[in-house]
Amino acid sequence: MKNDEVGIELAIGLGEGFSFNTEGSPYYLTFNKTTKKVEIKEFGNYSFETQADDTSSKPVNVRIGSTKRSRIDYQDSRYLIDEEELLKIGVDIGEIALTVHEYYKQPQCVKGLLYKNDIYLINTNNI
Repeated sequence: MKNDEVGIELAIGLGEGFSFNTEGSPYYLTFNKTTKKVEIKEFGNYSFETQADDTSSKPVNVRIGSTKRSRIDYQDSRYLIDEEELLKIGVDIGEIALTVHEYYKQPQCVKGLLYKNDIYLINTNNI
């Protein structure tokens, strides 16, 4: 990655792949700080998500042992992001990353996730 770029990792779901080092891979993007253009370095393939293992329609308190892991295949139409949309999301995360860079006064590696069409910044580290 170059000095004028921001590295972005983007996962679909709640980012379990980042937290628990599960198999699969997120999307890898770079955002150019000057031109504001995004380049897709690698397309994500799949990840895993953790959900409450409850079949009732009533709200429940999730307890240890009452969850299930399921595989998220990024090629499934529910999770598929077309290239144009992925680039747009990359710009949005890149703009967030610029704010973080300005705050910390040094380059950052930013990890974000996409959940129900909302973007969340979940982690940033010094490069």
